[in-house]
Amino acid sequence: VAHPQYFSRYDSYMVLLTIYGNQQTASLTYKLYDASTGTVYPSVSVSNQQAYTFVSDRSIGSFANPVVFTPLNEIEQDLSHNAASWKWFSLYAQPKVNSVPVVFQHAQDAIAVITDGTNTLMHWTGTLRSFDYNRMYKLQAVEPFEETLIGAPTDPTQIDITLNANGWTWMGYPAQAANSLDAALAEAAPMEGDIVKNQTGFALYTEGEWLGTLRALTPGDGYMYLSHAATAKTFRFPKPTSFGRTNVPMRVSGLVDERVSGFINPKASSNMTIIARIEGISGLVDERISGLVAYIGDELVGVAEPLTLQGESEGAYYFLTIQSDATGTLRFETEDGVILTPSPSGEGRGEAITYAADAHAGTKKAPVLLRPAEEENGVYKVIEDERVIIIRNGERFDVTGVRQE
Repeated sequence: VAHPQYFSRYDSYMVLLTIYGNQQTASLTYKLYDASTGTVYPSVSVSNQQAYTFVSDRSIGSFANPVVFTPLNEIEQDLSHNAASWKWFSLYAQPKVNSVPVVFQHAQDAIAVITDGTNTLMHWTGTLRSFDYNRMYKLQAVEPFEETLIGAPTDPTQIDITLNANGWTWMGYPAQAANSLDAALAEAAPMEGDIVKNQTGFALYTEGEWLGTLRALTPGDGYMYLSHAATAKTFRFPKPTSFGRTNVPMRVSGLVDERVSGFINPKASSNMTIIARIEGISGLVDERISGLVAYIGDELVGVAEPLTLQGESEGAYYFLTIQSDATGTLRFETEDGVILTPSPSGEGRGEAITYAADAHAGTKKAPVLLRPAEEENGVYKVIEDERVIIIRNGERFDVTGVRQE
């Protein structure tokens, strides 16, 4: 492995590459990596034929006559998955053989389901035959696997993306670099209330901007787009003008296992999105609420951190992605264990929210309000270190009535 270095005497960047080996006359291959876009070029031609064979103590090239490495028109897309769970993905490399079993030829024992929402392969039997570059796919892995796709790069400016009218579209992202939502979706002419989401985050289009935990479209990721347009519309992604591969997730300070940045419910193929605010915490527990968690029964299905929106001075919003395939009533708590009761309309208390795949609740102007669960006598129950703490008029007691410091 070697990195380019600048040599002022030659006003050029050069690579000084040391190759280690024990096997004489072994064949050598090379890959190039473009850090600005995260692109791997797996096929490289070399100007000096000697560089294709390992020979101990050989030196090839000079500053005056360097070896030239030229990437061919192929890129590498990593399709690997590190857990027995669901994965949302799309392709930005064009396989030489566009066949689902061929693309995942090394991982067939690890994959139970691949679907595009209409066509499905289950244990490699079904109607899904090939991949479209404008679509998103969901894959269920029964164990971790490694798979690499080598193919020609897609050109996002030549691939039509059609958004369904008044509904969801499974949307691929056929570009080799990340791009902001504003830039990537400008031609889509988003409308008030449109939503774009991936497996773990989402953004809502409101008042002329995208707000949420999803900040960019990333190569290889899969997305769903909710359009409120009365008719279907077609657009194309531009070639990204911004560099970088990944949409860096926001973190919840102090939250166990940093669940916001990496939380995936392995049982969930679908999700639901909620925009919420928390009220009535001040004076009860630590006023700094650093995380919001959601459960169905005892199963953790969502985590969010506070997000202060520009121009908003009072309180934070929570853009919560609920990951589940189960139906049931959502239960909410703060990271500190305060049990919360939702009021979707902003009026009254105790209005339960039931999980439904691809449903959405709350807006910037009318978020779901979450308040501490309150009994008739004004007592609040808090779970701390697996103990129930009762708070009455700002004082803390255990379940036996003993005051707590």
